[in-house]
Amino acid sequence: MKSLIFFMPRSRSMQVKFKKLFYFKSKLFQYIIDRTKGTSGNLNKKRFYASKKRVSVAQEKKVFSTSEYEYQQEFLNKVIDIIANNLSENLDVVYISKELNLTRHTFLRRIKKYSGYTAIGFVKEYRLKEAAKFLEIKKNLSVKEIAHMVGYNSLPYFCSEFKKRFHMSPKKYQENIR
Repeated sequence: MKSLIFFMPRSRSMQVKFKKLFYFKSKLFQYIIDRTKGTSGNLNKKRFYASKKRVSVAQEKKVFSTSEYEYQQEFLNKVIDIIANNLSENLDVVYISKELNLTRHTFLRRIKKYSGYTAIGFVKEYRLKEAAKFLEIKKNLSVKEIAHMVGYNSLPYFCSEFKKRFHMSPKKYQENIR
């Protein structure tokens, strides 16, 4: 250590930095020497326990993802119930989010994340699927009546949205089912 004093800088702050650097390098070299000297048995033990830990973390992630999936399904089922109970009414995002006890922003994020649709797109998709079911089951009803049953007040808008989704008009869809 006395030989180091000769090479030490004169300012106190530089001396402290130099000592810290020298201490770090000596510890690093000691660590490298210890790792290379006959410690292969310890390394194998460490690898074994590390692999055990990795497996348990992977299992925890699997359990978490299963519960997350169940939560997503539960959330989407609640949204579908709200839409089904208010099918013929004008639904807006604020009403659905209040029914779920969520803020509007949280509801919008979750519905997009879990379903891949925007909130309005999700409602529209559900209404169009219900309209297709009604067209199959209730053949004696007109397209206009079914449009009002599923919450569309404008028949031309309903027909254009139905055609975008099913690639045929509601009337043709109803005729093809017969």
